[in-house]
Amino acid sequence: VMASMKRQRREDGSHGGDGPSPEDLRELRDVIIHCDGSVNVLGGLSKDVARDVPVLCEEATTFVMECVNELPVKTPVYATLVGLINAEAPEFGESVVSTTTDALNEALKAEDLSARVRARILTRFLVMLSAVGVVKSDEAIGLLENMLLHALAEAKGGKKGWQPRADWIAYVALAAVPWGGEFYSKSEYVNQFENVLDLADEYAKKRTANPDSATTIIKSADGNEIDWFMEMHARLSAARTNQQWNILSIPAIAEPFVDALAKTSNAHALPMIEITTIAYANHAEASAHYPGRSILRILDSNFTEGTGNPDAWGPLERFVAEEYIVDTIWAFEPGYRRAAVIPATEQLASLPLPSDHPEQCQFMVAETLFAEMLALPKSSFTPVFYHIIIQDLCKIIPTFPPKMAKTMGAMFRAIDRMDVGARDRLSNWLAHQISCFDLVWPWSSWKHVMEQSEDAPQRMFCREVLRKLCQLSFVERVQKSLIEELHPLLPANVGLNAEYVNAAAQEAVFGELQSMLAAKQQGPEVLQWLASAGYAKATPEVLLRSLAVAVLERGQKCITHHDVLLKRYALPLRELVEKVGGEVLVDVAAGVWQGHPQMAPIAVERLLALELVRPEAVVNWLLQRATMFGEGNTYEIANVVCGFVCANKAEAIGKRQSIMNKLREAEAEASGAGAAAEDLAAQGRHFEAQHAQAAEARAVDDIAVHQAALATADAPVEHTSAVVREVCLNLCGGLVKGVSSGASVAVADRVLALVRDHRAELALDADAIINAAGTKKAAKAAVAAALGVPL
Repeated sequence: VMASMKRQRREDGSHGGDGPSPEDLRELRDVIIHCDGSVNVLGGLSKDVARDVPVLCEEATTFVMECVNELPVKTPVYATLVGLINAEAPEFGESVVSTTTDALNEALKAEDLSARVRARILTRFLVMLSAVGVVKSDEAIGLLENMLLHALAEAKGGKKGWQPRADWIAYVALAAVPWGGEFYSKSEYVNQFENVLDLADEYAKKRTANPDSATTIIKSADGNEIDWFMEMHARLSAARTNQQWNILSIPAIAEPFVDALAKTSNAHALPMIEITTIAYANHAEASAHYPGRSILRILDSNFTEGTGNPDAWGPLERFVAEEYIVDTIWAFEPGYRRAAVIPATEQLASLPLPSDHPEQCQFMVAETLFAEMLALPKSSFTPVFYHIIIQDLCKIIPTFPPKMAKTMGAMFRAIDRMDVGARDRLSNWLAHQISCFDLVWPWSSWKHVMEQSEDAPQRMFCREVLRKLCQLSFVERVQKSLIEELHPLLPANVGLNAEYVNAAAQEAVFGELQSMLAAKQQGPEVLQWLASAGYAKATPEVLLRSLAVAVLERGQKCITHHDVLLKRYALPLRELVEKVGGEVLVDVAAGVWQGHPQMAPIAVERLLALELVRPEAVVNWLLQRATMFGEGNTYEIANVVCGFVCANKAEAIGKRQSIMNKLREAEAEASGAGAAAEDLAAQGRHFEAQHAQAAEARAVDDIAVHQAALATADAPVEHTSAVVREVCLNLCGGLVKGVSSGASVAVADRVLALVRDHRAELALDADAIINAAGTKKAAKAAVAAALGVPL
């Protein structure tokens, strides 16, 4: 291990005055990353690092913490490594503990996904460190106690929106218990450990079960919904009762190291870890920052855990496996790339799950991946990321496709109980999956849907899958792959809406505009024609419809051609929109492409992107169709306009964050260069000190530039945030009001799905949305549930 470092090491064990070279550090980092937990690698690596701690402590700490954060499945390996090094060089253990608690303090204060995941991983790491003699066990257990006591205090306080964050804090503590349960239950601290479990029991009684019914992916047949927190608590309680803390997925400390780690007296105290209280306006705002753990239990537990079999898994085995899956997806999502197999899939295919139950593992992986992909109101990552993980698992594990198909079949049988938003996401995935595997699917098992009514959930789902499949493949190919019985479910129209185009062609000006476009006359020329002759021949609304239909008809070949023509005739289109409103142009885009599998939402999105219409115009057009929301691409167009304004907000925030990062880097550079200049001057190395001073001056100039940029970056964030709030409030509030007087169940479900999808943007306006539902208690309760606000 680290052969070159050994060769360069002096007889006294040092690396000389300059310390290890960059090549040495790269080699050390690679060895730590690829440490597999074997006795030889752990023993050799720990001895090498322990010997070099005087010169390697900071760098080795950084490398270990990088691995702990980015390779969460290997937490036990890195805890053992740190324990072995700490036994010989306690200053290294102290450095790791200090760095870990600093990072945990930061994670507990933040609200983003990465911070939430890191808080769990770091707490788990501290628990493991206590099992290898790096952290005092009573203090590690005390950390878990403090977290649960904080959650209990929040529950007893009963402030608005207390539960999502309290649940998360308790989850952070309890999710670490499986990694320390075996050790604590047999240690002298067993009573303190039992107190942690008692506090968990007490908190479970205080909290409200199923506080957010709108996040249920598939409703249970008996009406008893599974609460993610209570399921976790039940598994811990079962492990406590049966003393089943030994978990196959968590590797035990290798036998040769047990005595060495047990004899160490180098355990360190935990620095102060602060758990702050954050106030929220309501449950909706809190749950937007701290969503619950997505859970799906569609398969019988016999398939996923071996329930009923003599060798069934222990109660915590599945919980730990799901933690591994979720953490791995998070850790490797930034490395997403389209290659032979994406990194996340490679890692998921090699998780340390019980090797003697491969079928159970694959069923459980499939069910967990679907739970993450279908998580409500939104999945943690873009759905296509999960699509590709499942596709790649099907490619590299020959036995996985049947497990995936069986899970899909179970969901299809329960499709009438599935949330409509989750149903949409599932149909997107299935269409993508089929298109990537030569359009092969056991369609014959679905032919019974043709005997169902037009609005039957299974038949509608099948039709939706085929519609989306036609977006990804030629209709002729899809038709050939289908059994004949399902052909009637294919989209009837895959081109322009001829009826709409023919209606526009009845206007006399339509032919003139068509001729001008055919002659490739430019926008200013059409604008001149409008002023000289157009307005005298027709109203502005007729002119706008005629010009827009002519443009879209001529640009129907592809999206690029579509955009080129819209840009070419942007001037006359904008002038006409100013006269009659953007709603007319939106209506043309939706009308011309009505019936097409995908073009209507794309056309509206292009109008927004090219600034031919404002988001308010799309909202108004949608509100005019509130009572038939969900038909004719209205649901997709609603998501387009909300997604468009949200993307603008995210872009503005991203630009501001980029400037802040550059500012911090410049400040760090200035500080480092200034300190270096002082040290060099004190050593009499004046020439080098001048270079350091020049670097400091450049960094100070950069700071001024970044501060000026930051001052102008706040206004776009405030503006886009206001637009998002206004658009989502007006759209969702208007739709809720529009359907409150009477609408079909399907329309109401679509409206509620839209409200639920954008609950984060509506959190501060929850009361206004609920009031828009009118006076009926059932309607108000349904809207409140979609918002995640208990009435």
